[in-house]
Amino acid sequence: MNPITKIKIYALICPNKKVRYVGKTELELDYRLAQHIRDAKSIIRGTCKRKINKRYSWIISLLNKNELPEIYLLENCSLENWKQREIYWISQFDDLTNITKGGDGGDTNSGRKFGPLSEERKADL
Repeated sequence: MNPITKIKIYALICPNKKVRYVGKTELELDYRLAQHIRDAKSIIRGTCKRKINKRYSWIISLLNKNELPEIYLLENCSLENWKQREIYWISQFDDLTNITKGGDGGDTNSGRKFGPLSEERKADL
């Protein structure tokens, strides 16, 4: 019996086509990309409780240049193998904004601060 494919492993890429983030989702890719962009914009406005991390700092830096990341499907996976496949894909790229090796189900921001970017942090982007 073949496991049902439910999980998508995806890459967020720069306009220059460099992969900067690898993630997993059960959502449609266009919707997941829109979530990333919406959350980054909310961080800028100070209306988001998302934890600030390298991924959002990168997306914010693109937004500040009037650019957007793109999303690309790397692989469809099953519920049984997505963790191993996400770890594999993260290992295939350099200079990612991922802060873990993968397979942790999105719990990647433990201990990070909530809230908007400080003026000092915005200036660094």
